[in-house]
Amino acid sequence: MRDHSTNARRSRAVLAALILSAGLLPHAPGASAARRAAPRAERIRFTRGAISAQVRGQLTRDKGADALYLVGAKAGDHMIVNVIPLSDGLATGGEVTSPSGKQDGQHGGVIFNADLTETGDYTVRVTRNLMGTERADGLFILEVVIAPAYLKD
Repeated sequence: MRDHSTNARRSRAVLAALILSAGLLPHAPGASAARRAAPRAERIRFTRGAISAQVRGQLTRDKGADALYLVGAKAGDHMIVNVIPLSDGLATGGEVTSPSGKQDGQHGGVIFNADLTETGDYTVRVTRNLMGTERADGLFILEVVIAPAYLKD
């Protein structure tokens, strides 16, 4: 009997560890700290009638401290995303993720330039280009241009 109860306790402990590591238990110790560590996406808002918007951002030395932004767009629109480093020696990169999860991007400058195939929120992630940078942190400007489909005709 003793072996069975010991095995049952071990099984419950392993299951609890798996649940904690997967983040499925929101009130577990350390779970809220893990959520705080993830970067939060900032919504990019366009002024009425504008087809472009700029925001200033910052990359930090923290591991995984990419900058995240959300941009609402429609299928048929054309989107251009440009990252402009402001800090000397900062090399950037980035990617744009569609509402369905498809990713596209490249190293600094214009990281995305394409017609959109989906309507919804696109996530823009600005990262450091670790192969081409002299520094791990710095300031940048993110410029997003969305040309509505009706302007292409």
